[in-house]
Amino acid sequence: MKKAFVTVCLLGGLAANGTPNYRRGFEFDVAGNTEGWAANNAAISSAAGLFSGSATAGDPQVFKAGFSFPGSASSGVLVRLRSSVSGGVDLFWGRVGADGYAADRRINVGYSGSGEFQTVFFEAAGHDQWDEQTITRLRLDPPGGAGAFFDIDWIRVLSWDYDNDGWRDHVEGAGDDDGDGLLNLEDPDRNNDGTSDAWMRSIDNPPGAMHFDFETAGDLEGWSTASLDIQSHTNGTVTAAVNGSDPKMIRTATYLQSGLFDGLAIRLCTPQAGSLKLYWGRSGADSFSGSRLLSQSVPASGGAPQTVYFDLTSASEWKGYVITRLRLDTDFPSDVPFEIDWIRTSDGDYDRDGLSDAAEGTGDPDSDGLANFEDPDSDGNGVSDAQETELGWDPYAAVESGFDSDGDGAGDVQEIIAGTSVSNAADYPFISLSMPEVGTTGKAGRSYALQVTSNLTSEGWSENGSVFHLTTNQHVAWTLPEDEEQLLCRTRVRGFMDAPVSYLDGRPAAETGATENGILDNGTLRLESAFANGCSFTHFSGPSGDNLINIHDQGRLIQQSYYAGQNLDRTAEGQSPSWSPWPWNPIQGGDASGKASEVLEVSAAEFGGGVFTRTVPLFWDMTTGEKAQCVMDQWNEFEPGMSNVVRVTCRLIVNRDAGDAWGDPIPKHQELPATYFIRNLSKVVTYTNSVPWTGGAVSELSYSPGPPWFRADPSEFWMAMVDPSTDTGVGLFSPIGDTFWWYGAAGNPPGGPTSGPTMHMAALATVKLDRHHILIYRYWLICGDLTEIRSKVYELHTLHPHG
Repeated sequence: MKKAFVTVCLLGGLAANGTPNYRRGFEFDVAGNTEGWAANNAAISSAAGLFSGSATAGDPQVFKAGFSFPGSASSGVLVRLRSSVSGGVDLFWGRVGADGYAADRRINVGYSGSGEFQTVFFEAAGHDQWDEQTITRLRLDPPGGAGAFFDIDWIRVLSWDYDNDGWRDHVEGAGDDDGDGLLNLEDPDRNNDGTSDAWMRSIDNPPGAMHFDFETAGDLEGWSTASLDIQSHTNGTVTAAVNGSDPKMIRTATYLQSGLFDGLAIRLCTPQAGSLKLYWGRSGADSFSGSRLLSQSVPASGGAPQTVYFDLTSASEWKGYVITRLRLDTDFPSDVPFEIDWIRTSDGDYDRDGLSDAAEGTGDPDSDGLANFEDPDSDGNGVSDAQETELGWDPYAAVESGFDSDGDGAGDVQEIIAGTSVSNAADYPFISLSMPEVGTTGKAGRSYALQVTSNLTSEGWSENGSVFHLTTNQHVAWTLPEDEEQLLCRTRVRGFMDAPVSYLDGRPAAETGATENGILDNGTLRLESAFANGCSFTHFSGPSGDNLINIHDQGRLIQQSYYAGQNLDRTAEGQSPSWSPWPWNPIQGGDASGKASEVLEVSAAEFGGGVFTRTVPLFWDMTTGEKAQCVMDQWNEFEPGMSNVVRVTCRLIVNRDAGDAWGDPIPKHQELPATYFIRNLSKVVTYTNSVPWTGGAVSELSYSPGPPWFRADPSEFWMAMVDPSTDTGVGLFSPIGDTFWWYGAAGNPPGGPTSGPTMHMAALATVKLDRHHILIYRYWLICGDLTEIRSKVYELHTLHPHG
């Protein structure tokens, strides 16, 4: 008689989980129902949750018509199948205007499962017959000829982020980095490092981040060096050695709103001790000085990387200024190579765990190579620092391993990992044994594996089947091997950490239809960034739902717009005569002919609390759809605790060619941001006196229709445009400006969202945009009456005194 002994093994991990996200799925769960799929050269049936077929001739095909979905809103098609024959699997499709199957609408992927189930991804994003097309039919050609059989578990038409981790499917791809049987695009922890992809995204791309990761060999991303020999630059690592006096790295061409940055971190490896010094220039003092200096000693780390952190929260001449340049002095022994992996800014909570970098520090109690401030689980016990803090535990020492609050025999750490209750003795992780089956009650968000061994002396544990990332609570079971008389069994449970702290209002971000608009809507305020306008803002409304933004053309809207270089006459190249000569002027919306800027990404940022967009802008003055050599990123989010206020963080990354026609940088007024509202908001109000933040009387500004625009100097950095009959409208708070504001009207009222007449205001700053500039700032939009607008501005000034 076979004997089995069972136990539970719990392993911690930090990952996120969610129900798969796709546009339309075919699960074949009803026997006899093929859900509209038919076949050529195959006999088909549906039973036991499978759509099955047996090829009756060469080139078996299964197909379905009657679709009507936008290709631009889908990354492709995901299919889980098995076949008696390995080989290529084809996806064909039809579209409006070409409603048939053809070779130019085909994607081939490989099936190598040898009769076992395999998930294959037909990546259609970027295909010219898919993008910007309406898809009308699909056809799947399994491998093999006559006599081959196949089973299809499901077919899913994807949206953009199948595993809901914030990474696009085409970015994650069809690889399986951790070998767990899940494609990267369906795996919420694709490298199985215990930290979810979503959490890593929130670390890698928080609002306004400036990260230099040096991923491209030979590209120092705008940094120059002195007295440093760059010996190699491969695989994201720069190897350098001091070869002279005063060695340093310098990054000019920055324009950074210092209120966004509380720290700077450098990941490096050095065999000998030394130090790093951080200098910076600022608005009004664009040079390096000993009065703007922080220094950190760096111990020798051998071949292990370490992270050095500069706390800027109280640094002299940092907060309240625009940071215009950075310098790192690398004081290490001469001719001894050291390595730099990356240089990154932090907003004060680098790992998004709700604990400040300054409080967490640079210790590494779990010896995983990550400093506490960058490690969501600093003591490595499988429970996040945020959870431990909430429970009153010490997140930097794994002393809680002996806790058993409910006395059920399972420790609190084990129960958190397993998803059972630490306060209910009847809820604990267990294994049930009913020969020849071993089972357990699986919890949503956990992964399970059965591990077996015949003895504990000479044999190791081997895994006998895994179940990954449950989306619901459900029974999980395994059948025991039959070729052993005695087995010891245990289940491995891998837990998932909660979502990272989002710092947002938790309202959902939406993607709608073909335009894939990024939408924020909390019932009080609605803000839309439109795909067809480069993800500029095209709708801003309060409870009435009436849109306050003028969308007459791509030059209106609320958007990023920048100026650099000399004016050029490019009419021979397609420049609009109405806008010639004109400087380097990329705008988020599109060009003067109405063409839209290219949107690279629209995604929910940090678990649905906001919207992140990435745009390659067009030159406003051109009519040919010419792209500028830059990228505009934007984070749109509700200001926490203020239902009628939206916070917008903008990042411009410029990468112009050396020696281009616009020439060297010259000072230009930048609109931070450029805003156009409906003409009916004709009353313009601000505070212009010399004693700001004292509640002094506001002023109504006078103007006549233009352009040119009128000038004002709002000493509290806000301006409002309201309906004169109700004093209700929109306010703009933009503390980044360093000079006057533009405001005024074009045409006479009345005028709505699509009318030619409009209202305009913009906070201005004078910036010499260089060929490799990085500009980062944020502003706030407020909906309400004049009293409420100013009240919110005062609250924002208190919360964010440095912008």
